[in-house]
Formats: sequence, structure tokens, C-alpha cells
Amino acid sequence: MSIQNPDLIINRIINENDLKRGKVLGSGGFGKVVEVTHPKFKKALAGKLVKRKPDSKNNESDLSKLVRGTHLVKINFIYEQKIDNNAYSFILMEKASALKDLKSFNNILRYENFLKLIFIKPFDLLGDNLLRFLFKQIIEGLEVLNRGNYAHFDIKPENILIFPNIILKLSDYGLLRDIKSISRNNEIKIPGGTKGFLSIEYYKNLDHNIKENEAAKQDFFALGATLFFMKYGKDMIKVYRENRQNKDEDDYLKLADYLVDEIQNSMNIIKTTKTSEKDFIDFIISLIQFNPKDRANFEEIYRNKWINKN
Repeated sequence: MSIQNPDLIINRIINENDLKRGKVLGSGGFGKVVEVTHPKFKKALAGKLVKRKPDSKNNESDLSKLVRGTHLVKINFIYEQKIDNNAYSFILMEKASALKDLKSFNNILRYENFLKLIFIKPFDLLGDNLLRFLFKQIIEGLEVLNRGNYAHFDIKPENILIFPNIILKLSDYGLLRDIKSISRNNEIKIPGGTKGFLSIEYYKNLDHNIKENEAAKQDFFALGATLFFMKYGKDMIKVYRENRQNKDEDDYLKLADYLVDEIQNSMNIIKTTKTSEKDFIDFIISLIQFNPKDRANFEEIYRNKWINKN
């Protein structure tokens, strides 16, 4: 939900709670993120303003107390504010490094290697060893959530923050769910996600319901799409980036069929680029299988040939 005059709301919360505002760290459809100094914390924090439905419960407020791990962003405090029948949350969390997140990191690499892209040839933005180093951290963070019966449901480059010493942490717990608490008759409803990283079954199941034991497999699909982006610097499926006007049920079915074709076409093109990348391609395919039951589990990921190279 978009926010009108986010600065006005942020300044009000900051003034009412003895905080100090710093520079803008990011902004978008989600809201706005600014640097914040809190009297109880030595380091500057990131303050993220998000809008909620007036009668909705702040999911991050409860779950942030339970979500802890080396590769999970720590939430320090959450302020609630209601203005003109609108509900807002101002979330104070660990502040990432200047590289911000994986999407920003990729953009920096693309900019620094712009001449090479033009005058030499397209190339992998990240070497495989660095790629493995980064990706293993994402998996470890996701495994901590999984052990606690949580699913993230919004894994994507923007939600993977980079901290000093190139430590990666999963962030944005707005769609994070305790699977056991929301299960009904061994089924759960996918709460949403981001185009380009949502699984195929979200579009094929018109009610967006899945089996409880398949919840983690939604995150694995997003893992595959994220790894693709990290490797090639672009989204796996171009249609996800389009603004679709028609939201009726028939459109969901047509979109699901189209996405299947797009993924297959993308993978077929990449398979012909370098025979040395076969292990990498096979690994991505194991994560984005159309049937969630066929997607790799954590044990298979950790045993994977590509992950364990070098």
C-alpha cells in the first residue's frame, strides 16, 4: 500500500519518541527507509515506514521477537501510529552497509563493468566462488526460519541486505508466517509475494492454497529466481515485470501457463551458453521445479554438486 507524505509521518513518530533522523536510505512502493539514532542503541539504525490496514495485526511485531539468527536482520523496535484512519508501523532494524542489498550490489557491478559489457561480451557478474559464498548465507538464514516452522514468502534480492564483511541477512518479515498457526485442514494460503519470485502454483491455484508441508518450497522457488538474478543480473521471467491490468481468474490461469513456457525457454537458452555451467543450471532447475514436491530440500541443497565446488 502506497503512503502519501511519508516524511510527515516519519517526522511525527521521530519527534514523539525522542529519536533523531538521518539520511534517506531507500524508498519505494513499500514506504520509506531513513537512518535513525535511538538513545538506547549505540549504532545508527534503519527506520522503515510501512502502511497497514487499520484493522490488521502487525505481523513483524510478534514474529521479530522469535526470529533470530546470524543471517536474519534483527528488528530492534517497532512504533505503531494511526493517522486519519490509517495504520502505520515504523520499524527500527539493523542498518545495512553502503552496498545495501543484493539488487543494489548487482547494479554497482553492472555500472563498474559497463565498458566490458559493451566492448567485450556479456559475462557473469559474479564469479561462482563469490556467488556460492553469498548464496550459502541466504540458505542458512532460510533454514533457521524453516526450523522454527516459518516461511518467508518474499525472498528476493531487495530483501537480502548486505552488512560489513559481506555478511548477508534476510529482511522484511511482512509476509513471514508461522506455518502451524495458519494451517487449516493441512492447507495454508500463500499470503502473496513479488512478481518474478512467486511460484507457479500461486497462479495455478486460484485460491492460492497449498499443502502445509509445501510452504518451504515456495521460498525455494524464490531462491532459484534470486540465484538466477545474482548470476545473470536480470529477472528470470520478463512477464512478471509487466503491469497486468486484467486480474480475473482466467487471467491467472493463462499467466501460469505462460510462466511455465517462459521459464523453460529461459533455461533452454542458458543451457546452450556454456557447457561448464551444467551443474549450476541443474541446481537452479532443482529449485524452480513446477511441482513443489519435486523441488530440492535443505539436505539435497547442501549435498548439491555446484554448491560444494571449490
